[in-house]
Amino acid sequence: MENVLVNELPISSPYTHLLTPLSSENPLFLIQQTEYVKTLPEINGKILVDNIFRFGNTSKRFFELSYATGKINLESVVYIELDRKNSIRITANTILQEVPNVVNNSILNSAQKKLILHGVSI
Repeated sequence: MENVLVNELPISSPYTHLLTPLSSENPLFLIQQTEYVKTLPEINGKILVDNIFRFGNTSKRFFELSYATGKINLESVVYIELDRKNSIRITANTILQEVPNVVNNSILNSAQKKLILHGVSI
């Protein structure tokens, strides 16, 4: 299994992809190690990273990264807050349901784990 899940987001989204690192390691390091970074388009764009397994369900859960000419700018990290009912956040929570073993062995508390695995957006 890849250390980072990569999911394409709708064209209407300000982000091209949602990346979900599957451990509490530094997400920037994990992202650099993925095949995904070798396939970035030669345009300017932004990706969103769900950092839930490193910081939990906090204000540092999501951050964006910019990329240009096929390279991610690792110094472009901007933390963003998404409302619990935001469609991208709902998508992020749905993606987490695909990795129940990772969720169950994460830093999340038992109530958060249960909610995610039952499809409730947190």
